[in-house]
Amino acid sequence: PVGFLLAAAGGGGGGGAPGPRHVRGHPWSNEGVASLSPILIATRAEKYAPGFDQGPESAHEKGGGREGGGGTWPVRAWVLMLFAPVLLYAGALQGALLYEGSKMVEWRLSMHSELNEENAGRWLVAPGMSKLAAMSNTLSRESTRSLSPSPWMEHRAFARRQLRWFRPYENMARGTLPDDAVGRVEALGVTSYYLPDLEIIDLYGLTNATVARYPQTRAGQRRLAHERQPPPGYLKQRGVNMIVRPAARSRGEALSRASYALEVGPNLWMPFESNDHQWVVERFAGLNLTRRSQ
Repeated sequence: PVGFLLAAAGGGGGGGAPGPRHVRGHPWSNEGVASLSPILIATRAEKYAPGFDQGPESAHEKGGGREGGGGTWPVRAWVLMLFAPVLLYAGALQGALLYEGSKMVEWRLSMHSELNEENAGRWLVAPGMSKLAAMSNTLSRESTRSLSPSPWMEHRAFARRQLRWFRPYENMARGTLPDDAVGRVEALGVTSYYLPDLEIIDLYGLTNATVARYPQTRAGQRRLAHERQPPPGYLKQRGVNMIVRPAARSRGEALSRASYALEVGPNLWMPFESNDHQWVVERFAGLNLTRRSQ
């Protein structure tokens, strides 16, 4: 919509006259137009219309308009006013999505909220709104598959889940994990913060130069910042020997999440996986370690 408005309002007049996006410091610059409502657009555009078509020729030399230029402004004004309902509808759609997302508590694997009769019923009764909502839902589904427009409320819910899963490890005594413990994760930040003694390989390469520069990406649809993968044999070369799962409050809960359960504090257990049983036995000798029955 912003691009359409810029083109309609002043995307170049006769004789190569610059549009408003070319006027330095102009209120119709790309930086300013996105923050204007349709009503404010009309009032501010009327105020600054004389500067829209200043080019090689003056407004009188072009043969139109009031003194000061802007002979084509009335046409542009009507275009803007006709397009105003679309902007209002788009704002309503975003408002409904924002309201729906603000109620979100759990992270959703779908990574997007859809508009329907339940959460946007009042808006969908407007003429043409249901079609716009359907278009919005389709574009949202396609876009979120690539993880490019994940809304802030999804990130907030995901962060809260990660904190709920891994924050209990802050009560674990430093030095509990062996010096040669190496793990691997996809969501690096929270996990590595609460497990400072664990060396962690970032599978997406955001903090790992080898993974980031490996040219072969994951198969399938592109996913923003989530398509890198380690080179073959790299994880073994780095000595990855344990995958830590979210903290548990009991032995049984821990064993329901992983093959090994290690008591690391009062009512605090660490579930983890390892493909090197001998390493586990040697490094965690003397600790309260349980292995799930095979």
